[in-house]
Amino acid sequence: MTEIMEGNRKMTESIASVDKERLYLFAPAAAILMRVTFATIVSAERLQSAIQRAGARQAVLGCRVEQRLNGEAFFVPCVSPLVTVREAAAEETPEALMRREMRTPFALEQGEWMRHHCWQADGRTVWLLSFHHMAGDGTALLFFIRDVQSALRDAGLVWQRQPFCLCAPGSLDGELSAPMWWGLRGLNRQWEKAKRCFTPEDRVRMTDTYWAGRSLSMAQTVAEPRQLERMLAACRLHHTTLTAAWLAAVLFATGEPMDAGIAVSIRPGGLDGMANWATGVSVRCAPGRAAFWEVAQDIRRRMLRKTEDPARLNFLLHFLRALSPTLIDAAYFAAFDGFQNKAAGRLSRMFGYDGHPKSCSVTNLMRAPLAEDDLESLAFYPPMVPNARRLFGMVTAGGRLCVTLQTLGDGADARTLLDTVMSRMAQACEKG
Repeated sequence: MTEIMEGNRKMTESIASVDKERLYLFAPAAAILMRVTFATIVSAERLQSAIQRAGARQAVLGCRVEQRLNGEAFFVPCVSPLVTVREAAAEETPEALMRREMRTPFALEQGEWMRHHCWQADGRTVWLLSFHHMAGDGTALLFFIRDVQSALRDAGLVWQRQPFCLCAPGSLDGELSAPMWWGLRGLNRQWEKAKRCFTPEDRVRMTDTYWAGRSLSMAQTVAEPRQLERMLAACRLHHTTLTAAWLAAVLFATGEPMDAGIAVSIRPGGLDGMANWATGVSVRCAPGRAAFWEVAQDIRRRMLRKTEDPARLNFLLHFLRALSPTLIDAAYFAAFDGFQNKAAGRLSRMFGYDGHPKSCSVTNLMRAPLAEDDLESLAFYPPMVPNARRLFGMVTAGGRLCVTLQTLGDGADARTLLDTVMSRMAQACEKG
């Protein structure tokens, strides 16, 4: 590694700049959770060894974040922390452990990207994987779990290290409109007059403040293979997708106008390395007299208009790239830590951090590329971003669809809503 000097500090030569990932550098909720249930007992030591070997394949897990005096941040090489799988205390429920993980910041400057817990019961082992969104998305975690499964089956398996392959927004198709570009340029100029660079200590304080006044609720439901096949068959019959149908069910269940954020993967085919290749599009619709499947088809059409147009698909990434990196950070502090700055406050409102979030967000990882002989179940919890009221995570494994819901508020409301949405979905599929 090559060291350079900046002021009186020694800096390490970087591998790549923090670009697309900047949105999550200071986010108060940046953890992706995967709850993997093995059908057999797997000791913490054996699981730990498998995770260590699978992680050694990933270049990003051998990096830490280093922020320069001007606020720019980089991935720089470091000695990868040793993996520790902590056995959960007998009195701690999985839900309580997941809530604690969501609230606990990662030590990114020390190269901490993931944390692991496990517990055994009734001949099964549950592995809870907590992972920072800067280093990977839900799809990347599925590939990582696949590698851990392979390492568990073959104790001598060793991989070659994966190349560092981050998403570079500057190489993506599409561009911002001229009015948008000039507007963001003006916002950057306003910010530069009173620019501030935030620190890891600021992140810890702001995260504590953010969660001090919030209660995270979680609920989970599963569609068994026969029920899932009915859902997929109905979606094929009506020329729509499971994601669009699920959003239609949410609309019918709540009876409220919906502004939905939908996660979209732009990961190149064949790339299975750790990196965040997720972006998002949004659709709006309101309750009306249209039948369920007409609404689902309409949502699908709206999604396609966004995902098939590069300018719309990549809008968020080009938007972020046009902003000063430290201004992206400042939006969180303006919303949740009392930071006073006009530019930061304006961007915070644009992102929906000011109490006007999207009504729901959904991430559907679809079918997981995992071996199913030793896998009993898989649950996926996306980061509980502060600009979404309700956050759905969907993944299919072992022929079962698992759907999770996270909300800020009463847990009974989350459970009731998830059951209502699943019931509305099942009714629509039964009617055909």
